Parts: sequence; structure tokens; C-alpha cells
Amino acid sequence: MLKKKNILFIESGTSGGGSFESLLLHVKSLNREIFYPIILCFNQTKYIDLWQELGIEVIQIYDHLYTQKNQSILSVIYKRLYGVLWRISSRLVIFFVKHLAQKLTITRISRIVEENDIDLIYLNDQIMRDLFGVFVAERTQVKCISHLRSLRSKGFGGRIADYVNPRVDLFIANSRKCRQHWCDLGLAEKKTVVIYNALSSLTQQSDPTWSIRGRFDIAERFTHILGCIANFDKAKGHSFLLKSFARLYEQHKNYSLLLVGDGPLRQRSKTLVQEYGLSEAVRFAGYLNPVQDIIGRLDLLIVPSQSEAFGRTII
Repeated sequence: MLKKKNILFIESGTSGGGSFESLLLHVKSLNREIFYPIILCFNQTKYIDLWQELGIEVIQIYDHLYTQKNQSILSVIYKRLYGVLWRISSRLVIFFVKHLAQKLTITRISRIVEENDIDLIYLNDQIMRDLFGVFVAERTQVKCISHLRSLRSKGFGGRIADYVNPRVDLFIANSRKCRQHWCDLGLAEKKTVVIYNALSSLTQQSDPTWSIRGRFDIAERFTHILGCIANFDKAKGHSFLLKSFARLYEQHKNYSLLLVGDGPLRQRSKTLVQEYGLSEAVRFAGYLNPVQDIIGRLDLLIVPSQSEAFGRTII
């Protein structure tokens, strides 16, 4: 009988979102007779329960840059330094992550890799956020895959591209645009492939009888229902979305906006809704699964933007 391949999936996200959802679907689909998955994360989210319900071992550790709760003064200093260093020098970023901010994290994960006889390290978000994982792969001499799920590439290029290219065995971009973006910045084209995000039960709705209006108390006078499905994080652009929707609502009182998701900036978005006078038109749905029930009932799905400029194009 062949030995199972042990895979360490590393999820560095903070509050849940697309990368978490994709990872959940990924591990659901794994052949457990061939692969043994272990998930390592830095934050307590509802996905820990969902992963464990599948019988998957989950390890949660503290990280100075990415763990959100109970941050130390040192963590605050590291985050501010990181925000400055990537504007100055990619070489300084490598030194800072490897020898200061995430040195302890790299050591802990390296120990986990060795203790669990890991065959593959799978970085689940994008190479700049998961840079520490490359140092783990280098230290342990374990093969490494880096998934590219966004265009958030601030600080990437030059020395960092030269460093990760020979140390990561495969980059997986979730779209052709994403692949081109990272390759233009120096990622190795021969090692970068495109695999689109999958959706579970895309053609089947779990409950075809429910009404989106009834469930979220959307009045009949709102003839058009817009929606955005994203965790409430700065990069998703909810502030810009609400500002834009407020301008639309001034001229068209029959438009409603449904915001699906959760995250650290959800309360801030609720405050903006009050300030813009949108309380009747905007609904907060919280975390929902499966999301295709919602998507199929919207008049327009708004894609979260990676930048305000891109948001202007969408809006």
C-alpha cells in the first residue's frame, strides 16, 4: 500500500473570504486515500469548524503580522515597519520577514513540517502575503505550491521575484489576468499556470422556494437588487462601493444593495450606510453558504475591486 502524501495547506487570511471558501472546496474534493491534508491558519474563523467537520486536522498558531486578536506592541511595530519597507527595498522586505517579523512563525511551521512528514507545502493566498512560506520550504527542502488569488502585489518584484522563482515549484493563478499581472512583475512564466476557481453545485440551488426579498426584508418598491459578496476588508473597497451607491440612490430610489459577508470593517460599513442615509436601501446579509442561491436572484452582481480605479470601471 502506497504511503499517503501529506499536504500542509497554509491559510494566512484574517476573517474568511474567497481563499477560505476555495480551500474548503479544495479539501472536500481531495482523495483521502491518496492525500492527507493538514490546514494551518493564523486566525480563529468559522472555517476552522467547517474544516474539522470534514475530519481535517487544523493547526492554529500566532503570527505577528497576520493574527488579528490580542496583538502585542511588537506586532503593531512590525506591521508599520512592513508598510514602509516594501516601498523602499524588496531586499529589506526579505530580510525583515525572514529574520524579524515572522522568524518565529517560520521556525514553528518548519517544525510542524518535519514532525508531520509533510510532502508538499501549499500556500493558499498570494505570494507576497505568503512569503514566509517560501522560507519554510527553503529551510525544510519540501516542495511548494503558491496559489495566486488576487492582484495585491505591493512590494513585489526585483529581488523578491528572483528569490521565490527558484524556490517555488508551481504558481497557480485563478485567472489569465492574474497570471499576466504577476508574470509582468517578474514571476516565472514557465512555472505559472491558470486554474479557475471552482463552484460547488453551480447548477443546483439548495432551496429554490425562498424569496430574496422575503429573506432580507427588501421592499417591493426596490425594483432592482444589486449585490456584493466579499469579506469586509479594506482591499475589497466597500467604502468606495457605498459612496458610489449613494450617488446612484440619489437619482434612483428603486435600487437596493445587498452586502453578503463578514469581516473587521463590517461595522464601519454600517456606519457609512447611516451617514449616507441608505438604511432603507442597504441590507447586510452576513456570511451565507452556498452563495449561488444569492447570485442567481440578484439583478446585478458587483465584483469587489482590487483598486479604486478598477472600481470606477465596474461602477
